Amino acid sequence: MRNAVDVGSRKLSWLCALLALFASPLSYAGDDDCSFDQDYLIKRVAEAAARHPGGRISADGHVVSWRSADGSVLSVAYGGCVDLGATVRLRYPSDRRPDNRIALRRLFAAVSTYWSPADAQGMVAAFASGAFSVRAESRELVELDLSRDEESPFPLGLTLSITPTELAVTWTDG
Repeated sequence: MRNAVDVGSRKLSWLCALLALFASPLSYAGDDDCSFDQDYLIKRVAEAAARHPGGRISADGHVVSWRSADGSVLSVAYGGCVDLGATVRLRYPSDRRPDNRIALRRLFAAVSTYWSPADAQGMVAAFASGAFSVRAESRELVELDLSRDEESPFPLGLTLSITPTELAVTWTDG
């Protein structure tokens, strides 16, 4: 038994050393390639967390999450290097997700409260106008893409994803 543990431990040590060897140059190269100020993006996420107590910020600083008493988890993500994007996601325990109409209202209210009232208003107007296409539709996933045009409040793109346990809206800011 001890030999099996030693072999497993050596494999894990070797893997960690290999990751450390390759991860450092990749991380460094990635920072230089980013078009957006990562410190500013992380600051925006921290500001959202500060406005609403109880949020937990991810290790990379790009996601903040809040757990509700009903077991649902709201998360806001903001980041990117080539494209700047934001995602607001509501994840429910499998037996507690409300019907789509209520869940969508809660999702857009979360965008308004936790990120941007203007973005939420634009999303509601865009989806109400029917200016979207179905990207994927199955029992497990429905994805709707907002039509991209210069008149849209989201000319670079917006996607609404609905699964049996979560709803998310993702949009590109730049």
